[in-house]
Formats: sequence, structure tokens, C-alpha cells
Amino acid sequence: MSDSVTIKQGDTLPVLRRRFTDDSGGVIDLSAASSVNFRMRPIGSNGEPTVEAAATIDDPAPSDPDDPQVSYAWQAGDTAMAGTYEAEFEIVFATGDRLTVPNDGAMIVHVVPEIG
Repeated sequence: MSDSVTIKQGDTLPVLRRRFTDDSGGVIDLSAASSVNFRMRPIGSNGEPTVEAAATIDDPAPSDPDDPQVSYAWQAGDTAMAGTYEAEFEIVFATGDRLTVPNDGAMIVHVVPEIG
């Protein structure tokens, strides 16, 4: 799932939407997931995330393989500081099992400075 997102400093739209697939390209089944959390921190930081918040599990159309399963609505302050960030989603299943996506690195979030 390694990908990147660009958003302008201070913006809260567009909503971040993703569909998760496994190593074989199959869609990860979230029907037994109890929650999904979004985490983001500056690249190179080993500290606590600057963003750690609940994402929404959407109800994707089964016939549309590109329909997103999860959405994260940016909150005021999430994009306050321009820079490059690494991000991930942590899925928590009803069994207590956890799966972090992507598991082969991180999604890159570019927060582009606003003008003025």
C-alpha cells in the first residue's frame, strides 16, 4: 500500500480514503474489525505521533474493488505544520488481533506550505 498524499497546510479536505489489500492483492476483510486508528508523525521522528485518531470504517461496495473501506477526516491542527510525514492505519479486530497497514513501510503525507 505504499503511497503518498499531498494536502495544503491548514486544510481539512479532502478526506483521506483508503482500501487495504494483502500481499496477494486481495482486499483485507474489515467485517470483524472493531476499530481503525490513523497515526502520523514527521519523517525521521522516533517519537509519539503528532496525529493519532480514530478512522471510520466505511461500507464499501463489494462490486467495486476501488471503493474505499476506511476514511480519516482531517481535524483542525492535523496539518498545521508543513512538512513530510509518515503515516499508517492500525486495524484492531474483535479478537484483539492488530494489523498495521501498510506493513512494509509507511504512507507518505506531504503537507505543503500555504502562501501568506
